Amino acid sequence: EVSMYNANNIGKSQTGNSLILFKSPEYDIDFFAVLNPHGLSGKEISSFLIVFIQNYIAENVKKIAKMSKDSEIEEFLVTMISKANQELLNNGIDLNFSGTTLTCLLILKNTVYVSWIGNSKAIMFRKISEEKKYAIELTVDHVPDNREERYRIFENGGIVQRISVKNKEQGPLRVWEGRIENGPGLHITRSLGDTKSKKLGVISDPEVQHIKLKNWDKFIVLGTENGWSLIYSTQMSYYVNKFLTKSPDQFQTIAKSIIKKMNSRWSKISDISEVINKVDVTTFDPNDSCLIIIKLTDDV
Repeated sequence: EVSMYNANNIGKSQTGNSLILFKSPEYDIDFFAVLNPHGLSGKEISSFLIVFIQNYIAENVKKIAKMSKDSEIEEFLVTMISKANQELLNNGIDLNFSGTTLTCLLILKNTVYVSWIGNSKAIMFRKISEEKKYAIELTVDHVPDNREERYRIFENGGIVQRISVKNKEQGPLRVWEGRIENGPGLHITRSLGDTKSKKLGVISDPEVQHIKLKNWDKFIVLGTENGWSLIYSTQMSYYVNKFLTKSPDQFQTIAKSIIKKMNSRWSKISDISEVINKVDVTTFDPNDSCLIIIKLTDDV
């Protein structure tokens, strides 16, 4: 069962945040993805990639179902993203300062396969008992705060720095070329597109991993950056689990309820220094999000 909130469908997304849902009952394959584009060409990028990826999965469901090794499926996802990026580069869209994150989740044979570029996050809630329950992060953000990612930027001559407003640094760490005035000011270190950033070590190579589902794995949350900017993985798990416990028959509304809760939270903490150093408070909007919540079992 799936609950979702998509800002792009209700006209609140400024850049084209969007999601993909694909289900093949015949082959017992479920595929989900979220995209968080940026730049002037953001909406064009997300529209193009949604069509390409949906068609690619649809054309290969039979092939996927026959794959017997985890490594085969992981390689399939890597190849799909590589081909999507190549098609994007050849499509004529202006990608100099525009691009997108992409996080894909494929569920097959009681295994979750995750492939991602950027900082759209996926977590899974595992509840063994009331005393043993926790969030498992299925992705690691590709951002300058990540030491390994930052080192690659430094190796390629880029610098990492926040924007300074009235002599005070604010917002996330960003990638710059030499001086801040030179741009690009990208706050992720891997993306599809962003051709002007590639010489600075911003790459389009996805990471991929898989995890075997157990009876105590209850739900997965997949969402774009704004959906995670105000709460941590454990908090997200707490909110979703609490909602499911209190109102299991209203599952379809949960994603929208989470966004509503973040709006309320934003009004209370927007001036806290920790938040100011995490998001650009001048443009941040919790509504500009995509969120998918996938219930894995009825027993929550």
